[in-house]
Amino acid sequence: MRRALRSYQRGLLAMAPAVVLSSMVSILGNWPWTLEPLTDWVMLTTPVDLADRLLLDLGSLARPLALLGGFALFLGIGGVGGLIAGPAPSPSDRGVFQGAGYAGLRVIRLAATAIFLGLILAFMFPAPALAPALVLGAVYVGLLAVPPLAGQARHDAGPSRRDFIRNSARVVGPAAALVALFLLQPWYRARTLVTRSGRLFVFRVPAPRRSGFTIAGLTPEVTPPSQFYYMSKNLVDPDLSAGAWRLRVDGLVNTPRRIGFEEILAMPPQSQYVTQECVSNPVGGPLISCALFTGVPLSHLLDLAGPLPHAATVVMRAPDGHVDSIPLTVARQDEVLVAYAMDGAYLEPAHGYPARILVPGSYGFKSIKWVEHLELVSGSFSGTWQERGWTASGLVHSMARIDVARSTAKGVAVAGVAFAGTRGVRAVQVRANGGPWQPAILHTPPLSPLTWVQWRCLIRARGKVTLEARTIDGMGKTQESRASDIYPAGATGYHQITVNV
Repeated sequence: MRRALRSYQRGLLAMAPAVVLSSMVSILGNWPWTLEPLTDWVMLTTPVDLADRLLLDLGSLARPLALLGGFALFLGIGGVGGLIAGPAPSPSDRGVFQGAGYAGLRVIRLAATAIFLGLILAFMFPAPALAPALVLGAVYVGLLAVPPLAGQARHDAGPSRRDFIRNSARVVGPAAALVALFLLQPWYRARTLVTRSGRLFVFRVPAPRRSGFTIAGLTPEVTPPSQFYYMSKNLVDPDLSAGAWRLRVDGLVNTPRRIGFEEILAMPPQSQYVTQECVSNPVGGPLISCALFTGVPLSHLLDLAGPLPHAATVVMRAPDGHVDSIPLTVARQDEVLVAYAMDGAYLEPAHGYPARILVPGSYGFKSIKWVEHLELVSGSFSGTWQERGWTASGLVHSMARIDVARSTAKGVAVAGVAFAGTRGVRAVQVRANGGPWQPAILHTPPLSPLTWVQWRCLIRARGKVTLEARTIDGMGKTQESRASDIYPAGATGYHQITVNV
């Protein structure tokens, strides 16, 4: 048993530097990290409520936690490989296996370890990045092959405190190095990848169309780019060069096409204000933003390929493995874009550079970022999130959020934003302490039929006041009052806050 534990520990400790070196190669070559599949698995198997709470509370810091989770799983794989490789060479082993027999056994066990690791990598990576995988395997097996340093295998009676400290450092050090590499990668990519810079046109925030909406704390109609919500369950988002990027359109089409970025830029542009919301947005949450998007209608690109009569669904794929679909009838709507700019500037990598799909009125996972492949098929298609039980339609729920509740001489001044997707907002109502609903004043006309609307209301109340808000959409339907979690179709219920006035 003690020898097995030493073998497991030796494999675990050999894996740590191997992962770090392979990650360095991934960054230098802009290849996927070998850690990504396990990190994605950690994110996907974390309970939905916990995962989204971490993403909301920690933001970008949640991903290093998932990175370390994937690293820990890789260490476990290394430990199992160490058991296959067997204990480190020692004089007692040579007493049993002399000369060529001893060496042959070592080679066989190390070869079995290499095969084990290769199968693991092949299973995790359907199309693995060869260079990082080779580096990981070579370093790992190489460290198992060399004899331990003097003193590392001498304690048959058990490890000493010095051994514990040294081995802990051999795990903590690589873990810290991985986090450092992860945080440095965006800086390195920004200086090595060829991306478009500058602006397509000068953008100015629209002037108010109605007085009374310059309210401190009220969400602006157009979200500043630096504050536009960002949610990603990727360890490392794709970072693509516009020069090499091509949008492939195939499947049930007359003429498959590969459309380059310059070709799309040469097409007549279409700009529209669109509010986007994440399906992980809780009631009253921050994962919703509005911007002026510029691109070309998706229908125009599909027509270049000529959809066949029995084509019914457009399957959209991105290099991060995200796959989803929309009906061809939806794809043909004028407001569905292949977008390449936001507020007059080229998309940031985090928001889908060089191009993304934009499906107004649907949750953000339908608006595939970094899109590179459109395939037309005849039947329905279950994408990445539908396979995990999430909504297939992805249509946003009507919502009203309270941003401001301030005491005044006349009562409580309440203000916020409301959104109902492409249905539009007909009215917003507010009530205090479960009393009658009172109408709010809307900032009309809205920026477009695809955006949220600011609202404000004066509630005459004093003391401890519980405020609620709800939306009535453009079709006259009142917002869902029943409270539900974000899984599987987005959160519902009235936003509620309590204030003392």
